[in-house]
Order: sequence, then structure tokens, then C-alpha cells
Amino acid sequence: MKQVNQISKLASLLLIAGIATFSSCKKDNSTNQPADTPAVVATMDATQSDAIAESQYDDVFNITMGVQSSDVGEDIGIGAGVGVIYNNDTNPDGTPTNTPDSASSRCFTVNVVPHIAHQFPKTVTIDFGTAGCLGKDGKLRKGKIVDYLYGPDVCSRKHRFNNFYRLLSR
Repeated sequence: MKQVNQISKLASLLLIAGIATFSSCKKDNSTNQPADTPAVVATMDATQSDAIAESQYDDVFNITMGVQSSDVGEDIGIGAGVGVIYNNDTNPDGTPTNTPDSASSRCFTVNVVPHIAHQFPKTVTIDFGTAGCLGKDGKLRKGKIVDYLYGPDVCSRKHRFNNFYRLLSR
């Protein structure tokens, strides 16, 4: 009898401990969110600014690295012309244009100074004009990107902008 009493007491004690544990930990399902603190707002703003800056850097990188070697010369060795600014027989949605890409069919110009093989530094200017130029990615670009190359390795370069900006498609 004594053993049954001890088992009952132990079972009762475990049952009470289990009920207390599960009933005391309730999830708060309230929809009231605390107001964003200045630190949270600053972090969100910084994250958004970082994403915008990274997107713009990627855009300029893709443009400058995608310049065809026929435009800038073989010694620079940047791109095969598959960037976002060349026609390459497709529209921004991927449909064929049936128009080959040529310097006369472009809305931008590429100028290299000096345009002499293996002579550095070089200045590569990509001019989208004042009216703008719609790229394959659907973004309208205006102004100039001026790329300074200090040697044959594309690691030694600097970008400058002259009224350059991009917009989403018209």
C-alpha cells in the first residue's frame, strides 16, 4: 500500500509540474507592434541604401565590362558585348528585333582616347546622350560614364559620371 501511495504522489507531482509548465508559457498573439525605434529605422534605411548602391554599382560594372572589344580595342580586353546596352538582336523582353547591332543602330556612343593599342592610360567614355538610351534590361540611361583604365589589367580603373542616371523603363 505504501508503494502505491508513493507512486500516486509522484504521478500527481509530475502532473502538477507539467500543467504549470505548459500553462505558464503562452504565446502573445496580440497584433500591437511596438513603434519602430530610431535604431531600427536607421538600420532599415541603411539596408535600403546599401541595396540601391549595390544595384547601381552592378549596373555600371555590367555596362563598362560589357563594352565590345570592337569598340574599345583588343588590348583592353573588356567584355564581349553581351552587356545590357547592346542590342544583340533582342528586345528587353527577349523577342528578336531582326536588326543586327551596329554602331549606326545604337542610341549610345563609345569613345576611347588614345585609341592606340597597348598605350595607357586610356579614357573610355560611354555616352547615352541627353535624350536617353533604353537598354535590354528596360532601364533608360542618360549622360556619360567615363572609365579611366591605367593598365591592361581591368583592375586598375576608375569611374566618373557626367550627368549619368538611369530610370526604369519609360
